[in-house]
Amino acid sequence: MDNMPVCHVCGITLTPQSVYKTSNSSCFFECPVCGRYEVGRDKMFSDFDMNHLASFLFYNAYKDEPGKDEKRYHALFRTEKDEGSVFVDKSMVESWYPKTFAERVDKILLYLGNHIRHIGQAISLSARETYSLLFIDRYENNDSARDEEDCNNEVKYFLDSLVDGKYISYSFVTEEARMIYVQISPAGYSRIDELQKNTGHGRDVFVAMKYGDKTKSLRESIRAGIEKAGYHAVFDDEVEHNAYITPEMFKHIRDSKFVIAELTHSNNGAYLEEGYAMGLGKQVIQICQNEVQIHFDTAQKNTLRWKNESDIPDILEKRIRATID
Repeated sequence: MDNMPVCHVCGITLTPQSVYKTSNSSCFFECPVCGRYEVGRDKMFSDFDMNHLASFLFYNAYKDEPGKDEKRYHALFRTEKDEGSVFVDKSMVESWYPKTFAERVDKILLYLGNHIRHIGQAISLSARETYSLLFIDRYENNDSARDEEDCNNEVKYFLDSLVDGKYISYSFVTEEARMIYVQISPAGYSRIDELQKNTGHGRDVFVAMKYGDKTKSLRESIRAGIEKAGYHAVFDDEVEHNAYITPEMFKHIRDSKFVIAELTHSNNGAYLEEGYAMGLGKQVIQICQNEVQIHFDTAQKNTLRWKNESDIPDILEKRIRATID
């Protein structure tokens, strides 16, 4: 057992078949907690906050599912890979990671709601899964392991807080193994319904705009403004998926905190996406180049105007902070 490999993110013991070198520059892990991911052998995890990465991979894990043949995985370094890889960098993890206690609670409840099939059932979680679910820090200074008793005390505090909020009930399967059963309460399901019905509570921002070589620099200016405000830009043509484009696009709009609609090029798709977002009750920030006339149905809405693309990051950040945060 001493020679058994471990997941470098969550620390769980793996089978030898779950870790292997895919090339001279990368190593692949298949973890029951973190899912499938590939990391560069040279830099490993140097760019990431390991505590944040552990929860990100758990919540977004790619694992084998009945009836699904696809083998998607997270690539934690930028490289040319097959269609199954989904690139993840530090900014994506940090924009996803909850900034407040309330955001943690919301993410936890949504995860439980998505993974408990029927009302009244419970989910069983190992100690490592519980750490990731509850955003418990495993590491001090990103490398040395945190005291396990301290981690377990924090787990109990967080679970008891969710019980006090009447969101869940829980019990330990065995105190020694730290396995737990978690059940969502009626109040918890009500909160989940509210979260799913109302605007997104994450850090993703869907950008509706014209795609193409001529708008690449405009895209990056918009991305920079969104990231300066602490959010993560989602462009439909950058998202890996096997579905039809329109349903996948609508899903990303539903999951976004708010939407940016860039209307300079009078793109019909951008108008469609903005209308869908408004129908969901999403906040929409319209931006457009000076002197460009936009459709009369949206012209009455306050629009953020820009002269040069280099102006966009600053003015977009200010508008987001003023109207969203």
